[in-house]
Amino acid sequence: MLKNRNGFTLVELLIVVVLGGLILAATFRVLVSNQQIYTAQSATVMGQQTVRGAVELLTSEIREMSTASDPFLGSDLIVMESDRIQMRVMRKVAVVCGVEDTDPLLVRAAIMGLDFAEGDSVLVHADGSEDASEHFWSKGEVISTPATGTPANCGGEPSLRLRIDGMIPGITSANQVASGSLVRSFQTVEYRAVALDGDIYLGRGLDGEPEPVIGPIAANDGLRFDYLDANGDPTTTPADVRTIQVTVRTVSRARGARGELIADSLSVFVNPRN
Repeated sequence: MLKNRNGFTLVELLIVVVLGGLILAATFRVLVSNQQIYTAQSATVMGQQTVRGAVELLTSEIREMSTASDPFLGSDLIVMESDRIQMRVMRKVAVVCGVEDTDPLLVRAAIMGLDFAEGDSVLVHADGSEDASEHFWSKGEVISTPATGTPANCGGEPSLRLRIDGMIPGITSANQVASGSLVRSFQTVEYRAVALDGDIYLGRGLDGEPEPVIGPIAANDGLRFDYLDANGDPTTTPADVRTIQVTVRTVSRARGARGELIADSLSVFVNPRN
């Protein structure tokens, strides 16, 4: 009996290998292309989220401050540089409901919103006379906070006890701080670019050194502030600032379809509270 010795020839095997290689190469190219598209899309989305998140954070802070110059405190805008801003922003609010005519002055105030803590620095609106030029903000400190569930002397609202210094010289009357006067607690907030692991981030500092909060942003021009007066012209005087232009830029290491680095930017005009 004859045995069937049919099989693949060398040429046929070579053809199969070549075709298989072409199929694998095409599949690999598709996978690489899909990975590049995914990376580019992810970088684009991340860049958009970064610039929008940074601008929203900066906008909310800038709108809280006042650039108007108070005779006692000056402007809330403390440092105004092209790549750095430092400002005083309001965090907590209370309303005076009782005053003891002592030296230093002791004040009770109803809390409106966030709780205060012992040792918090506060500003209390004081009125030296009927002359509006003698209305000012006086510095103070919280010396006690209400015990839980024990509101007292403030219309049923929890009350703070404050020690107020900085009264007008020669006037010690408690009339300087009337019931209904505003008590405000501020923090000094600074924003600037900071480095972390070789990247640049938007840094935020509360009464201290800024730490990275959003990013990465572009290394050289990722953060910019332009300070404009009422006419829209640049100014270097805090009290003249009426609008602040905030610009945030981000550049990714990923590249788009044409080989360009993926970047995004957003610029907004913000009006401080005056």
